[in-house]
Amino acid sequence: MRAPQSRVLLGILSLIACLFFGGTVSSKADRFTFTSFQYPGTNITDAHGINNQGQVVGIVGETQGTSLEPIGFLYDKGNFTPLVYGNSNTYANDINNLGIVVGTSAAGSFLYDSNTGIYTPFSGGDANGINDLGQIVGQNYFFDGTTFHTINFPGADSTIVAGLNNAGELVGTYRIGNTMYGFIDNGGNFTSISVPGAFGTVVTGVNNGGELVGYYFDSGGRHAFVESGSNLITFDLPQHAPEDNATTGAGINDYGQVTGYWQRGGTTSFVATPTPEPGTLGLVGTGLLMLGGFARARLQSLRG
Repeated sequence: MRAPQSRVLLGILSLIACLFFGGTVSSKADRFTFTSFQYPGTNITDAHGINNQGQVVGIVGETQGTSLEPIGFLYDKGNFTPLVYGNSNTYANDINNLGIVVGTSAAGSFLYDSNTGIYTPFSGGDANGINDLGQIVGQNYFFDGTTFHTINFPGADSTIVAGLNNAGELVGTYRIGNTMYGFIDNGGNFTSISVPGAFGTVVTGVNNGGELVGYYFDSGGRHAFVESGSNLITFDLPQHAPEDNATTGAGINDYGQVTGYWQRGGTTSFVATPTPEPGTLGLVGTGLLMLGGFARARLQSLRG
């Protein structure tokens, strides 16, 4: 029995789409394009989280060399919104895909709805990350929406949970002695993360595809990294002097865009957008031509 021509064509087009989009996922990228930004009139702008809409949250530390109580910020399409909770030191630490910001201040932890501008108190301490389900992590806890769960990496001297995704994978950093290691916790199963050759590794976030972001230290300074399965990408914000390597990877969205900051005197924030490998684009193009030819041949045989 022959399949209807429209169904065959739909199947072929689906294969083409899978090949195209599968060839451009961030785990295939080994290069980034960088966009830098600075809160107006400041020396310290530290980006901490990014969502799928490209909204970035973080912290502003100093204004024109004068000590300033830290305030949070929301950066959206070139526009900054200051975030201050309780008229005191405010740290905006993460933002989910619904535009909900989580952070801390001297007045306590809070949620901020970027759609309405409303702040809501949160009873947990030092809230670091939030997913689209409203689950929150901070310090060494996981809040599932109703209950707080203590998270400690086995045998560690201390544990900090920095981020989580919609699947409930928790990421962060633990310390043994003076050495830091990253980790991922999947339902109580812990995996240690350490960049080869690093003096210390810090994991700061995870997206819904399971890609990790963070930074590590070696003899050359501090560098950002993204880990996707067995694929490790390390990078520094482009600069002029090698000794200026001081790049922090802080957050990652589902498109593989990384936000963080680069330090030299003060700090400058950035968004790093992955670009596909040239070889990957070539393979995608070849695959599209092959599948296009197959589609024409198949439709001709059906008409015959």
